[in-house]
Amino acid sequence: GDVIFEDDFSLNRGWELGEQGPGAISLQSDRLIIAIHQSNSFLYSLLTPLTMGDFYLEFELRADLCQSGDEFGLMFRVNQEFEHYRFAINCDGDARAVRILSGGSRSLVPSAEPPSLFSGPKSTNRLGLLASGDSFQFWINGLEVFRTRDVTIVEGSVGFFVRSGRGNQVTVSFDNLRVNSLDTVATITRTPTP
Repeated sequence: GDVIFEDDFSLNRGWELGEQGPGAISLQSDRLIIAIHQSNSFLYSLLTPLTMGDFYLEFELRADLCQSGDEFGLMFRVNQEFEHYRFAINCDGDARAVRILSGGSRSLVPSAEPPSLFSGPKSTNRLGLLASGDSFQFWINGLEVFRTRDVTIVEGSVGFFVRSGRGNQVTVSFDNLRVNSLDTVATITRTPTP
């Protein structure tokens, strides 16, 4: 479908920025950067002006500084109660999909080691997500890595998150976000371009 939103992060187009307890979220060198300086901490930035239900989305993620146990990625369909889904990868090379509700979290796709995922510090990956009704398809570097279904949350905003593990330093940057509307005839079978 048509491109409905693009962001190269040269300007702030509605992201939540600033210093917070465990770290900071900023725009630098045309990238959105989330940096955490405490262990077992969580930081995120939402694109609050954009609310979507069905879409295809791609973005670039670079793990500038990470270690085992650190996790980062995409939050989508984030509603007013902060219920949402996460497409998460970690510094060890695992990926998973999670649903977060007020009562707790549930793994929709357990951790797996996709061969297309580059791991470790200084690694860069392009993640893609197709959300269509209750169906979700996930890509890493142009290859579909898994798919799942869930009917709990139908729409919301999108954002990026970083969660530190036992270490106290993790920095991840995000770039080249593109969101497309869905062409209801062709989207499910279309292969994304890297």
